[in-house]
Amino acid sequence: MISVVNLIQAALLAVALLGLCLLSGKKQHQGFICLLLLVVLLCAFNLLEETNLTRELYLVTPVFVLGLGPAFYLAVKSAFTSRLEWQDALHFLPMLALLPLAQQQPQWVIAIGTLWRLGYALLTFRLVWQFNKWLKQQRSDAEELSFGWFGWVLAVQTLVSMLDLLRLNMQPALGQLLNQTGQGVSTATTLVLLAYLIVKLVKTPVDLASLSLVWQSEHSSDEQSPAVSGAEPSLIRSENAADYSGIFTELDQQIRQQQWYSQPRLSLEQLSELTGLNPRDISRAINLVAGLNFNDYINQLRIKQVQRQMLQQPDTPLLTLALNAGFNSKSSFNTSFRLWVGLTPSAYRQQQLNT
Repeated sequence: MISVVNLIQAALLAVALLGLCLLSGKKQHQGFICLLLLVVLLCAFNLLEETNLTRELYLVTPVFVLGLGPAFYLAVKSAFTSRLEWQDALHFLPMLALLPLAQQQPQWVIAIGTLWRLGYALLTFRLVWQFNKWLKQQRSDAEELSFGWFGWVLAVQTLVSMLDLLRLNMQPALGQLLNQTGQGVSTATTLVLLAYLIVKLVKTPVDLASLSLVWQSEHSSDEQSPAVSGAEPSLIRSENAADYSGIFTELDQQIRQQQWYSQPRLSLEQLSELTGLNPRDISRAINLVAGLNFNDYINQLRIKQVQRQMLQQPDTPLLTLALNAGFNSKSSFNTSFRLWVGLTPSAYRQQQLNT
């Protein structure tokens, strides 16, 4: 008999197949394609087992608990490096190794998989954090290109998964109704998150593909410059900030006079071409002397321009001022403005009009 849970699983299967069609052929998303393939297999086996078509033959679904964690991790890794290596397949060896136990000891497999998945979730969070931190050293539009949104997806999915895995570990002691309800909620949440994930990936800017190559090359060596690899300015300011004060003074003056900060999607590489300075010298100068990363430094200059123009052009729409200053979207402008001013743009303008 087909249940509501089966229908939700069928919908999840359909969304995963749609995602495969939309992302097929995109090398940068090959990891996400592997993740979707794993979801397709999981849904297919779930439907087969819960409709009693294959349950008597062999129980397979418990081992997928060990596969989803590595799949999420490799999906993010492939987005940041534009490729996967054959060695990455080794992450799935525990999944295959425990397959013989899935039929006789499913609860043990699920328990081990729970810890395994939590470990990979932490690795994935760390990878996203490292990339987003590095991105702020390279781009003025880091918020738009970052995978911060994926961190939230992963956080929600991990929480839901942990609760569902807790249900699975306690499955023998729970009633059928409670089990089905928990499974239905978990599957429905996964369906929504997967659909959101696919939409975001389809809209991922092309710039990320070239950025991932730079990130990969810079992180292939263990010896990284603190300023470029994203170390906190406070950790390195005492070392040689004075050595870069002259560079920063000249750089800051040029940026302000030429208003290079108003160029949309300004990158460290582009600024290097405009100034003739080495990208690493620019990054170090901003990090050590200004105490900011590249993203914050450029957006701070943009905010100051918007503040000036608010007074000079009180009737000009805020979005127009933001775009003129170099911001690419209303959301990135609002986020940066609140960060530096402590108020929303509209609240700040109203405050200035009332003074």
